[in-house]
Amino acid sequence: MWRFGLRGRMAASYVRVTAAAVLLVEAVPAAVVLVPLASSSDLASRVQEQATKDAQVLSHTAKPSWHFPATSRS
Repeated sequence: MWRFGLRGRMAASYVRVTAAAVLLVEAVPAAVVLVPLASSSDLASRVQEQATKDAQVLSHTAKPSWHFPATSRS
């Protein structure tokens, strides 16, 4: 009945258990991150607020700390 014997059954069991463990380990962090986002009643406004905050931070870091010297044209 078992074509590959005990070694084949053990290998198949190892593959199944490993696949299940990987799915579980990946599903838990995904649920922790995605469930609060999906349950938000106004996701668009949260995204807009975060984009505004990010733009403010980037605009402060993008400002040059030096200035070109004033030159006079003759």
